[in-house]
Amino acid sequence: RTQSTANVDINYASFVEAIANLSDAADALTGYAKYGEEAADFLQSILIISLSSIFTDGDGKLNLKTFQPTFGQVVRSFTDAKQIQEFGYTRSINEVINYASVKYKATNVWEFSDAEIDYDGEYAVADTASIALYGVLLFEWLSKWFTTTGVHAEDFANRLVNKYAAPPLAVNFVTGWDALKTNIGDRIQVTDTKYQFSNLELEVSRVVKNFDSRPVTIEIV
Repeated sequence: RTQSTANVDINYASFVEAIANLSDAADALTGYAKYGEEAADFLQSILIISLSSIFTDGDGKLNLKTFQPTFGQVVRSFTDAKQIQEFGYTRSINEVINYASVKYKATNVWEFSDAEIDYDGEYAVADTASIALYGVLLFEWLSKWFTTTGVHAEDFANRLVNKYAAPPLAVNFVTGWDALKTNIGDRIQVTDTKYQFSNLELEVSRVVKNFDSRPVTIEIV
């Protein structure tokens, strides 16, 4: 319950930053958990609507990071001339989302636990330039949350199309101890001369630390 950086269980600063990043969707979010619903499923429904990740950092503290449409400060740079041992990337049209539709609770009325939810509101957004290139690639989602303006649905759909209207570049590479403090959600720069990437700015989505190998390897995606 310590609401400061003195908290030994959570990285308090990461929660403050994540909440600030969601200021555009700061309308009060209301919902309910069905009787018998798993806590993990309930938390996941909150993390998805805010495009967030929750994870444990190198200090064993719980961190919260949320996707931002524009990149923030780069925290570390990696290059094939120094740290990178293996490098690869993929870019697939199968991951494109250029039309997003979110149905949500438009009225603050809640059904009984055994009743179907009435999704009486809907928000949709499309990227016409992406549709012209790849055709309509639709993502539909049901949100059991309510806000007075539906801003949570708008924010979620806009962020999805903003991030995935073009085929996302997924880079994976293996490095060493230099990535020890790299966490999910960090902004990094990557340079690889073979693939002609120079100071490529990326957002970390996965970190795998293998301390049993010699030398120690850390995989970043």
